[in-house]
Amino acid sequence: MSKFLSETIVAVMLASLTSTVQAQTPTSTPTPKLPPTPNSTPTTTPRPTLTPNSIPAPTTPSARPTATTPDLKLLTKAIGIFWQGNRAQTESQVVMTIQPQGKNTTPVQINATVKTIAQTDDRFRSELILSRSGSPTKTAYTIVCDGQNVWIYRPDKRQYSQTTFSEFKPQPYSLLVGLSTVFFVSAPEAGRKTVITDIAAGRDPFKSIPAELMANLQGNTRQVDGQSLQVYTTDNKVSKISFTGLIQPVTGILKQIEFTSTTEVGDMKIVEKIMTHTTTTNPSKQTFKFSPPPGVKKVRSDSDLLQLVR
Repeated sequence: MSKFLSETIVAVMLASLTSTVQAQTPTSTPTPKLPPTPNSTPTTTPRPTLTPNSIPAPTTPSARPTATTPDLKLLTKAIGIFWQGNRAQTESQVVMTIQPQGKNTTPVQINATVKTIAQTDDRFRSELILSRSGSPTKTAYTIVCDGQNVWIYRPDKRQYSQTTFSEFKPQPYSLLVGLSTVFFVSAPEAGRKTVITDIAAGRDPFKSIPAELMANLQGNTRQVDGQSLQVYTTDNKVSKISFTGLIQPVTGILKQIEFTSTTEVGDMKIVEKIMTHTTTTNPSKQTFKFSPPPGVKKVRSDSDLLQLVR
């Protein structure tokens, strides 16, 4: 099996996404801020779905059951479905919760409704509606990445910022586009094809994975919204990071992703409930480019345009 497989298959489901998100967990994270209500919100055209058309917002998961041997056959199927094409459209609901350290601190929760068109090799366009839990205020954002540059557009203020993808990726607010998007775009196209080819040929995609990595993967089941899902969890006790994927057993469809991390300033948890994830046709040439509308002002990246979780 190729070097990519041991670095990507487990990386995405076990290590790579974990380490990517670990890099996005700063050693100091001030209290999140959300801007005022926008005048308009983005819209997208619905596409065919592989999963139910409506799934409730993420809820706090129940206590984890006793760990069992993970079902690697189902996990392989899920990876094959998720990466069946190099472009996908995803609709999901993301909840990011930060609990600051210290006594009598109040957790901050940001809710995001996200619609994304993504392509392997770090290209995506996300339309987000953000709100703070308990507040009626909602803010619209468009985030576009062409693989090298990232544009963040806030239509209510008619402002946008531009930065590099390498500068954007380590920021906590970058995870609001969805862990599933991080999962999808992190795959180099050549490597994705290798994985899909191996899975289609019935070859064991975990054969060359180091035993110590596989030993850290635990499986169990959990009831979520009335359905039993297969759960895959990996914990890094040293870095205090946990990553969990929940898969529908019959279909092999990834339904939910969870990430937790403990930092010097507090605990961060992200839960993404995937409403739809479908392979899409070729997007237009402008999908992964941003052209500022007339009258829109470019602002510095450290402006309030980016004050989401800092």
